[in-house]
Amino acid sequence: MVTGEDVKATKPAPDIVRVAAERLNVQIERCVHVGDTPYDAMAATAAGAKSWGVLTGSHSEATLRAAGAERIWADVSALYADLDKLLPWAQKSNA
Repeated sequence: MVTGEDVKATKPAPDIVRVAAERLNVQIERCVHVGDTPYDAMAATAAGAKSWGVLTGSHSEATLRAAGAERIWADVSALYADLDKLLPWAQKSNA
């Protein structure tokens, strides 16, 4: 977990996304950041990660796309339903 206390600058700065990738020991180019604000999308793209959006907040699809979100779902459940198609290496749990 990475919070604003772990970085010098918070979203829309890319710091939090970069620190998360570093802690996971994953190349930023292989990361996908999911968020529901334009600041999430801006932070992800500035860091070099993909940005995906969910419409669970108060921002519209158009606003998320304009900020850099490549794909958008109505909610996290809809994203999860598509996960195997999007990330072939992802393993879904039946839990």
